[in-house]
Amino acid sequence: MQLTEKDVLKRLPVWRAISAFWVDEEVSIPNIADALGKSGFTTEELDRMFHSEIVPAFAPICLVPMPGLAPYEREWLIKRIRKFASPRSALARYNPIRLGLDFLCRRMVGPDWDLVLARLKSPKRPAA
Repeated sequence: MQLTEKDVLKRLPVWRAISAFWVDEEVSIPNIADALGKSGFTTEELDRMFHSEIVPAFAPICLVPMPGLAPYEREWLIKRIRKFASPRSALARYNPIRLGLDFLCRRMVGPDWDLVLARLKSPKRPAA
């Protein structure tokens, strides 16, 4: 999917919030869920973005522990996710090594992501 500038600007807060899984040593599920809840996207759209845009962009990072990193810079984040969200990159994701990285990344971050989704789906989210 080719992302327009408008798509990127709308998704950027989502990307930044979810990138906390790879940046923060202690992930704050409530903070991530609150940021995503304000994004205007449905949980289904957020889940699709997580699996098709964010995990492919961050999967190689799952191999290298990076505690204490500063949050990813805006331009780096946009460039990286655009690269992996492009139609050409979608074909490259069927590479066995790429599939293995995506699987590993989902296994590592998936339980926390499930907690975020559950929090978003709950009728009344508790205060952070």
